[in-house]
Amino acid sequence: MTLKPWPILLDHYKGYIVYETETLDYGFAFRPRLYNGATDKDAGDYAKGIKIYELKDASNPPETDYLNATNVDYDCLPYYNETFFEDVNDVVQNNPIREQDKVMVSLLKDLGIEKGKPFNPTEKQLNAMREGLLLAYAHMQKRFVTDGDTISPLWRDKEGQPLSNWAFWNFGDQPYKGFTFEEENEVLVDKRASSYFYVTYLPKKFGGETFYLTGVKDSNGDMLDGESTYKLNVPKDTPVKDFWSVIVYSMETKNFVKNVDRVGLSSRNQDTMKVNGDGSYDIYFGPKAPEGMEENWVPTNGEDFFLLFRLYGPKTKDFYKTWMLGDLEKIN
Repeated sequence: MTLKPWPILLDHYKGYIVYETETLDYGFAFRPRLYNGATDKDAGDYAKGIKIYELKDASNPPETDYLNATNVDYDCLPYYNETFFEDVNDVVQNNPIREQDKVMVSLLKDLGIEKGKPFNPTEKQLNAMREGLLLAYAHMQKRFVTDGDTISPLWRDKEGQPLSNWAFWNFGDQPYKGFTFEEENEVLVDKRASSYFYVTYLPKKFGGETFYLTGVKDSNGDMLDGESTYKLNVPKDTPVKDFWSVIVYSMETKNFVKNVDRVGLSSRNQDTMKVNGDGSYDIYFGPKAPEGMEENWVPTNGEDFFLLFRLYGPKTKDFYKTWMLGDLEKIN
């Protein structure tokens, strides 16, 4: 889905953000920031003030239906089974075919996906889909955990050797191009697929108000294991104007771990977490909380995982030159 701004109309409709879409299925997402003691409820109330409707209805807009999805499981990334192609079929059936879609639309016919026709794949087609999904998943999973492909070490010494196992999202020059994944002579299919393997939305313009660190390995360089327990020390001087957070994600699905009471912790939990004498926090990850550290623990439910450590409002653009987050220590 692509949203294009409609600049001609912006001058004529003050107070509106007008977009022309290339598809009939589309979504809008935003993340409110909390200032001056604002609460999650305040953010929810603010969201209910946003109205979305067709521009032709601007003089008498219909009511917007707001749904509270707080307790609803929502997997925003695809599963690599038959539902993947069912989703692809829905996109083909529900939307116009764009210029850049034409080659793929032709190839999809071999799998029984054709606009205006029911999707009833044969057993041969189903087997081809299953085999293709397994190969695609294995390929992208390998890229995800291989340094330099999807993520790269953030901190290195003068010789270029990693000083830490924390990584940054290796998008190359794509943020400056609006994440088109198009070069003069090629479309970067692998890089595009690898990015959307674990990211739901990529913006047209990359802002500097958040910074994400990705953790897939412990201090020994081993992959994080859902059956083990790890400790992360978050320093007092973590360079954020707003807050930091650390969240557990399933290594298998890249979604939240299921059936747990919490998926992460942040400096907004400082009233309930135990703090060290130097003002730092020890955060634990594993299937069971260390005794007495329940409020500093994020469950993994026994599932292999990775972490995203987010800095909301980094104090400087180059904060990582004077500050470094320590690696996870395996403690059992």
